[in-house]
Amino acid sequence: MTNFIIIFIGGGFGSVFRFAISKYFNSYFPFGTLLSNIVASIIFGIFMGYFYFKFQDNQAIKLLILTGFCGGLSTFSTFNAEVFEMIQKGNFLTAILYVFMSISVCLASYGSAVWILKK
Repeated sequence: MTNFIIIFIGGGFGSVFRFAISKYFNSYFPFGTLLSNIVASIIFGIFMGYFYFKFQDNQAIKLLILTGFCGGLSTFSTFNAEVFEMIQKGNFLTAILYVFMSISVCLASYGSAVWILKK
């Protein structure tokens, strides 16, 4: 039961942070969602690298930050809805650009964070 509470707390903070980012950055292009996913990828990469290379035994912190906070902060469902809306409105180039940016930048952010910690 304790693990559920830990995830719940982390997820709550991540979700509120994502909401704040989206409110501040979303305009014509969904920069808030993109930024939320990039930040979550960086944080996830940092802590995955930290746990893998430095400190492997703290399950509560893993659940709080990785499953809870990053899970609440990143948002694949919102990303899908935004891409679908762009396609429905005929903004195919914008949708393709958004998908490409989201995937490439988030992968690069995660990989860079892990790589830095490996050094």
